[in-house]
Amino acid sequence: MNRRQLLTAATVAAATTGLTMAPAHATPGAGFTDDFTTHRRNWVDVGGSWIRQHGTLQTRSSGTDRSLHTVRTRSTYAGLWLVARVRHTGPGSMSLITNGAAGHRNAAGEWGPSYRFGYTAAGQVFIARINPNFTRTFLLAPEPDDAVDPRGWNEIKVVSVDSYQSLQVNGGSFHVTTDPEVPVGYVGLAGLGAGSLTSVDRIQVSPVG
Repeated sequence: MNRRQLLTAATVAAATTGLTMAPAHATPGAGFTDDFTTHRRNWVDVGGSWIRQHGTLQTRSSGTDRSLHTVRTRSTYAGLWLVARVRHTGPGSMSLITNGAAGHRNAAGEWGPSYRFGYTAAGQVFIARINPNFTRTFLLAPEPDDAVDPRGWNEIKVVSVDSYQSLQVNGGSFHVTTDPEVPVGYVGLAGLGAGSLTSVDRIQVSPVG
């Protein structure tokens, strides 16, 4: 990690030390936490059908549906810290989206541009940039991570500040990348895979900077 990455990581750590999961309501650009026990008012459906059930926000894909199912926040963000408890069963992947243009989507449901931080049904983690023309650039190509539970609940932590981006699952290894072209955009949740079920039990959205 270079000096800028170290400084940015230190800034993020200082800004997010002591973060709690206390519920709050979203205002433009403000942080909030959802546990989906009583509402889902901070989230807007973009692709597929998302429902609040059993204290989770979830989406299910049919056996022939290979499109990306997504929801977005009501506000846009630049630098942020995300912590989410999620589960994905079936084929495909689950991911958190940052800095996304939710209103610009292709037939497959991808947002262009956007960043996806996630893991696959095979237990691989990845960081992908979806470009404005919907081509995909892997900042972290899918690679195995022993910390991932492919069939159980996983806690995902994502940091996106300036050019610094990192992904951590269940307290395991930090996967760090840099990318100079990070726009302001929406935060999103995404499930992908025919016949899959993606569930989010809790998520914390914390602006940084």
